[in-house]
Amino acid sequence: MQAAVFNNTDNPLNTEDYASLRAAIEVYARWLDAQEIINSSTEEKTNDKRMKVLELLGLEKSNKKEIKYSELRHLYLCKTDFNKNPS
Repeated sequence: MQAAVFNNTDNPLNTEDYASLRAAIEVYARWLDAQEIINSSTEEKTNDKRMKVLELLGLEKSNKKEIKYSELRHLYLCKTDFNKNPS
């Protein structure tokens, strides 16, 4: 999907474009939720927060201490690989 498609009224978004946008927004929303959990000022232990974040991002079986942007990109690509993961 190219950015120019948004500026071209003769070429409206198609179903695949909408699916890609929806998947990207879902991944970004999860990331924002994860940031909110990490930055919350609750008395919850840091490890418990980390586990909630990993579960939210689908990485609960991971030993990670932080999430890299490349992993977010991978999560997005998994969501948008409609040949392997129709949703």
